[in-house]
Amino acid sequence: MHCVCLGVMRKLLNTWLGPDKAVKLNGKKIIDISNYLTSTSSCIPLEINRKPRSLSDLPRWKATEFRTFLLYVGPVALHRVINSAIYEHFLLLHSSITILISEKFISKFMNLARTFINTFVKHSEHIYGEQFIIYNVHMLCHLCDDVTLYGVLDSFSAFCFENYLGQLKRLIKKPSKPLQQLCRRLGELHQNADSFITSAAQTSLFLAHVMGPLIPKYNFIQVSQFKKVIYDDLTLIIHSYSVANSYCLVEDNEKIKVVEVQNILSSSVGVEIIGKQFHKFKSFYSYPFDSQNLHIYRVFSFSTELYSWPLQNVIAKCIALPYLNNEKVIFPLLHTV
Repeated sequence: MHCVCLGVMRKLLNTWLGPDKAVKLNGKKIIDISNYLTSTSSCIPLEINRKPRSLSDLPRWKATEFRTFLLYVGPVALHRVINSAIYEHFLLLHSSITILISEKFISKFMNLARTFINTFVKHSEHIYGEQFIIYNVHMLCHLCDDVTLYGVLDSFSAFCFENYLGQLKRLIKKPSKPLQQLCRRLGELHQNADSFITSAAQTSLFLAHVMGPLIPKYNFIQVSQFKKVIYDDLTLIIHSYSVANSYCLVEDNEKIKVVEVQNILSSSVGVEIIGKQFHKFKSFYSYPFDSQNLHIYRVFSFSTELYSWPLQNVIAKCIALPYLNNEKVIFPLLHTV
């Protein structure tokens, strides 16, 4: 949180908006980026707590906003707006941090992440000058070693502690003896931890309806229809009810499909999703390596036909951001990969 988001990512944005004419963005580019950021507010799923704000609000951005920019919105907002060398330099940071947040990606691409980070730091001085190499930029060189020791970045970042502060505050009911109150309430939560863990692993269905759509294979099967499902860390909602929460990646015969969820069904055979899939998709970027390695796709050409998949075939929830010519760029929400 402090090294990457509040450190390096904020430093990059402040540099692009700063006085150095060699890397400073002109007024039109700043407006273009800001307009894109604010236009994506309806695309942000519920797992991301804050909607993107304009660059004019940059001094008031929180750490989670820098994180959202680095991992999801930034690569699209900056594409074809900033200098290609600066953009590719930014993608080195984006790709490496994306890898280090996902256990799946770490197992495949840890050595690449180390190379990307070292290249990012090496080129930072050439692009931005010696004054850019602050302590946080140097700290990036040690991130891969930390991940090797402690696991994915989120397992030892400060985000969980910052997020938990609000919960701790809500446990305190009166001003006197706050520590004693916290100890008692935390002890009660610890005693009930097993029941919380058990319930969290279950599939929960919400918002029953009868509006469809259905496909022919369900004509002779009794099914219940729902608008929302929570499964482990995934919350999916049908497209007609919440556009931002309706996109996911599905594994189908060892192929990855990008799906827009149209309905959620429960029957004797289990929970399934009905949806449309994108027929055509390709890489969004090719440097520093193919974005499809990180399940990041540029998608277009929707199917008119509906398909169904078991819920357990869903491998990640996605954020779908608008792109050129009614296309979308798909990013997996990294905690769900």
